[in-house]
Amino acid sequence: MRRKPSIEELQKTFVGRLLVPKLHNTLQEAYDRELVAFDLTKSQATLLASVDLGEASTQAELAKIYRLEASSINRMVDRLVKKRFLLRKRSKADRRQIFLEITSEGKECLWNAVPVAAAIAKRAWKGVTEEERAALESIVGKVVANLDATSGPRKNHIEKEKEFS
Repeated sequence: MRRKPSIEELQKTFVGRLLVPKLHNTLQEAYDRELVAFDLTKSQATLLASVDLGEASTQAELAKIYRLEASSINRMVDRLVKKRFLLRKRSKADRRQIFLEITSEGKECLWNAVPVAAAIAKRAWKGVTEEERAALESIVGKVVANLDATSGPRKNHIEKEKEFS
């Protein structure tokens, strides 16, 4: 029979179990509270920014960048299209390919929201040193690389999506 681990052992092993969701949710709530004035959520704003900055031009690219299911990206893009912040455009070369384009209304809204988001980010990082920021970036990078090396980013989900395509 296996020995039951102590609470201390479990807390060491699962150090991010509560910490990471708490950080993510606190940031998400802070951004969403302020971005409501622009009819945006933090997630919608980040998708708009990725399209506008040329980081992604398709829903599949957005799903890969943000590690979200295609259906989640589709719902967010649908909302942004309804708000007239994004357009879907079919490729002339391959009619199955659909590209995303930010509209002038989307650009205006996004870039009006950026100073508000920047103020939240500055408030979030207040009192955190450059060394601490670098350490956090390094730690997160290592954890992600460790897990990507063993299972790949969204490997199982991507394989399942291919089965049903």
